[in-house]
Amino acid sequence: MPRKKKQSKEEALAKAKIARRNRYNKIKADPILYALEKQKERERYKKRREQKKLLSIVEMTPRAKRLQRKKWRENFRKHFQKKKLIKEGIKHMNENTPSPSDNEDNGNNDENRPRRRNSICENEPQPSASNDLHEAIIKNLRSKLRKMRYIIEKKIKCTNHN
Repeated sequence: MPRKKKQSKEEALAKAKIARRNRYNKIKADPILYALEKQKERERYKKRREQKKLLSIVEMTPRAKRLQRKKWRENFRKHFQKKKLIKEGIKHMNENTPSPSDNEDNGNNDENRPRRRNSICENEPQPSASNDLHEAIIKNLRSKLRKMRYIIEKKIKCTNHN
């Protein structure tokens, strides 16, 4: 039997991360195990508070307060940007999505769709860096919209079953 290759640290960490995620998903699927896990986490939190590993903002030193508030500001900024992108994506989706009545009239023929041009074959100038940025933002928005659609469809299915 051949010897196994030694895993690199990154591979081992990735494997452990997947195992942790699977374990937690199994726990979340079972309400009893999930309740036990939540209680265990709560006890761990209380223990850390008693050991002063977790401090409230009142108990922190002025320097630690500044750092914590800086983290809060940064997290809020990220959260707000994410929320703004999703809102823009929904607005963009609503503006560019045809109504169901339009789909019935036109049909789903490929002949009605405009064809994409292949910019590599044609001698067009390459897009600038700002266009690349815009394309990346659009790609990000589209992926978020897909996730949102999936979540909405899932909620609709759950309400229909109940």
